[in-house]
Amino acid sequence: IHAQPAHPQWIGMNHPKNPRHFSFAKSGVDLGHTWVEGLLSYYDFTGDDRALDAARGIADYLVQRPVSGIFGGNPRQWGWPQIALLAVYQATGDDRYKTAAIEYARRGMKAHPPTVIKQWKMGILADALVDTHRVTRDPEIEKWLRAYAAAVATKSPRDLRFYPALAYVARLDNDPK
Repeated sequence: IHAQPAHPQWIGMNHPKNPRHFSFAKSGVDLGHTWVEGLLSYYDFTGDDRALDAARGIADYLVQRPVSGIFGGNPRQWGWPQIALLAVYQATGDDRYKTAAIEYARRGMKAHPPTVIKQWKMGILADALVDTHRVTRDPEIEKWLRAYAAAVATKSPRDLRFYPALAYVARLDNDPK
């Protein structure tokens, strides 16, 4: 959202995918649908600064979102913002985005214990924590990921979205099993 005179606090939000995923009164745009990678790819392919500006706008919104008091809480709402922030961090080198990704990681880990493997959205949070761990090597994130991997290995969920983080932990230990 590039302009919203009635709601200037919405500037930078990703456009909602449908009306049920957006209500400022309830929590704002559903951060479980926050992507910037297409904008960054377009920028890389064309050099069009508007795409980078739009990706930065979303990332800037995400930076201030945790302190705004506007928040939902399913696992992907903590995961997708991390992934988006890290993508913009890697494109720009701006440490604000990495710092914000770490904040989403901490809050997501606190809100969603790694051993509660019920819904596929946990796989999105775990993937994001993998990305954040790759950049930071944060021991708290690694501890969460190890507990998550143990839970997934024990419960063997059928949904494949649970498994990329398990594979990452296996690579950390060089464990082919």
